[in-house]
Amino acid sequence: MNERKLYKSPLSALLWSAAFPGFGQLYNGDYFIGLLLMLCTAVINFGSNLNMSVYVAFKGNFGMASELFHPEWGIFSCRLLLLPVASL
Repeated sequence: MNERKLYKSPLSALLWSAAFPGFGQLYNGDYFIGLLLMLCTAVINFGSNLNMSVYVAFKGNFGMASELFHPEWGIFSCRLLLLPVASL
């Protein structure tokens, strides 16, 4: 059987992972790790209240955004964004 392997661009995987943690792994076919990273991202964003604090900051209320954000959860956000890119 002469099966052609589909070419997967490493740059594409890197960009997907940088934009949305876990999507680069899904692109490469690592479904378990991709879904796990997506779940971790959702839990951290919910725990740190990151999305609401960014929304409030965009509306110009920086003091309230600072109060909404929970840094004890948010510290994991940077690490989680770098983990998928490093594992490609």
